[in-house]
This record gives sequence, C-alpha cells and structure tokens, in this order.
Amino acid sequence: MNMLEKTKEYDYLKIFSIVSCWNISLDKIFQDMQIEGSPERSDFRTVISDKAGKLYVLEKLKPDSFNKRKSIAEYLKYFFECGVRVIPFIQNSQGDFISNFEDDYWMISAFKYNKLLDRNNYWKEGWRGKNTAEVLCNLYRASDKINIAEPLFLLEDYVFNLKSAIKHYFPELHNELIPIYEHLENEFWDAYKVFPRGFCHGDPH
Repeated sequence: MNMLEKTKEYDYLKIFSIVSCWNISLDKIFQDMQIEGSPERSDFRTVISDKAGKLYVLEKLKPDSFNKRKSIAEYLKYFFECGVRVIPFIQNSQGDFISNFEDDYWMISAFKYNKLLDRNNYWKEGWRGKNTAEVLCNLYRASDKINIAEPLFLLEDYVFNLKSAIKHYFPELHNELIPIYEHLENEFWDAYKVFPRGFCHGDPH
C-alpha cells in the first residue's frame, strides 16, 4: 500500500502527526482490517501499527461525545487496574486519554484480533456464558469501590422505548410480544425494583 495514499479522509502524514501525541512512531495504516464494535460511535477509525509491529485502533471522536468517552476511558483504566479483562485506552504523552489535533479529538487503544462470531450458533457454546459471567461478576465486585457519576440505566425506559419502536415498525411482532409485556407489568417490575445496582456491560442482553 502506498503510505501517501488517502486513508478515507486522512492521509498518512496527518495520521503520523496525530499518533505522535502518544509518542507512537507510525509505520503502517491498515484500511481493510476488521474492527469489532459499532462504527457509528466514532467519526473515523482505522488500525495502525508502530515500527515495532504493535497494532492500535485510532479513532476520531464525534463532536458531542468528548465527556462521555473521557468518562468511559477513566472507568476502563480503573477496571483494568482492578484485574478486569478490559482493553483500556492509552494515555498520551500528557497523561490524557484524548488528544486534540487541529480541533478534532482522538483516542487510541490496543488492537486485538477477533474471530468473527457465528451469530447462528454462538449462543449454544457454553464457555461463552461462563466467560461472560466471570467478566460481569468482576465488574460488579470492582464497581463496589468506584464512584459512578453516570445516570443510572433505567431498564423500564429502555423497554418502553423498545416496545414503542417495535409497535411502530413491526406491529405483528408487537402483538406476539404482548404476553411478555404483560408479564413485565404484572410480575417483573416490582421484583426488579429490589435488584442490587452495580456497574455492568450493555452487551449481554
């Protein structure tokens, strides 16, 4: 690959300057490498390597996400230091998680290779449940000592919004789910009010 070739809207020289905020000596940019996670959470992201061959994910933040992403980075650092298996963001040469370059905000984390998930069969693999439970338990134990400044996630609001969206876009599915909605209203929500609250992960739902 020609390293002066445009990488989407960012060329090699610009990315070289950006990652120098972390004292990373840029070697290569991998335009086509698969990055797990939701791409819409950032304006731009790519995998890069340094001269030693270490891989990173470089991402440009959405303009309105600075405070939230900074908070997430601080939580990840805390949990990583507590021994929870998370991938923390890397602090730059100033000790900050986010670097400002030409009025844009950037973050870097280590890149980990992932095997693509077989979405038809992964739920049958028991080891995944065991590992997920271990992470969730470790998160819960570690969060007992952390001051969580974020607003509490309200499951009732989430379900209400999801229910409204399903009714609007998938009315037939909405009708099939009515018995579940009734169970939530008649039995679950009262029990849910006494559930212990703790730091969790949004994906195991």
